[in-house]
Amino acid sequence: MLPTISIIVPAFNEEAVIGECVQSLVNLDYPEQLLEIIVIDDASTDRTKEILSGFSRIQVLSGGHQGPSAARNRALKLAKGEFVAFTDADCIVPPEWLKELMRGFESDLIAGVGGIQKPRQDASEMELVVDQVFNLLGFVANYSRKKPQLGSIDHNASCNVIYRKSVLIELGGFDEALWPGEDVELDYRIIKAGYRLVQNPNVAVWHKRPANFSQFNSMMYKYGQAQAYLVLRYGPFRKIHFIPFVLPIALLLFCSGTCIITLYFGLFKPTLGILLAGLFLLFIFGMRTKVIFSPRALRILVATFYQWHKGFYFFLFNRRKMLR
Repeated sequence: MLPTISIIVPAFNEEAVIGECVQSLVNLDYPEQLLEIIVIDDASTDRTKEILSGFSRIQVLSGGHQGPSAARNRALKLAKGEFVAFTDADCIVPPEWLKELMRGFESDLIAGVGGIQKPRQDASEMELVVDQVFNLLGFVANYSRKKPQLGSIDHNASCNVIYRKSVLIELGGFDEALWPGEDVELDYRIIKAGYRLVQNPNVAVWHKRPANFSQFNSMMYKYGQAQAYLVLRYGPFRKIHFIPFVLPIALLLFCSGTCIITLYFGLFKPTLGILLAGLFLLFIFGMRTKVIFSPRALRILVATFYQWHKGFYFFLFNRRKMLR
């Protein structure tokens, strides 16, 4: 017997994508009487609310522009479903989305089941390369990590996940002081409470990626801040948390070795070490993900490390309150 499910989607100024997202939710292959769709318009200033008014099957809540975590928590308190599913306003879900996610609940200890992300069909070249880089870094950050088959995982992205509502209520929902990274923090507490998380790699949502470098740089900076927040609160608990401490030492050793080699052969130039390091990273990353060795890929890769570490160190040393 299928359970009741509430789908929760936070939205702020999403007029360009919210219609497609909600339409895909309305088209889900799931009994209408067992399904509740809640969209939180978080004080949008564009046509988001107007577009949402065109869908009769959804419940629209008004948020106080306190961020996605607060919006989700508000909807969670009102949700009637036994399970609550989350996706983002810039995602499109397949018709079988909920049924595929529910396949992962093989025991009562499983608190949540997630899937993977794919670029949308109308994705630009920039978005496609960003997606490749995200997949590459998935082995460190679990943001776009894909398991070979249904099995345990320590984090599912909030754009494609479903939880037992009782577990979220028990643990107090999302940390409203945190965004992004609120889904990482929630999953950490879920596992510490003795529950399990599962990923079903056979269910994907089509997720929009940053369309330009300005958006990408801003996103990576915020990701870095979020991880520093988590390290200060819980200590390092993910592979990515150790990178800011290990990478400087690795780079120092690499650059020192490069200088010694180039001096020995009489080829020393100030930019040679940087060039060799960049080519080495591209080679390793290209072997893992078949990323095209292009100027755009290199720029995104460099921006990923630079902006993420910039946000991480800035927050870590300033101990500032997390800002939305």
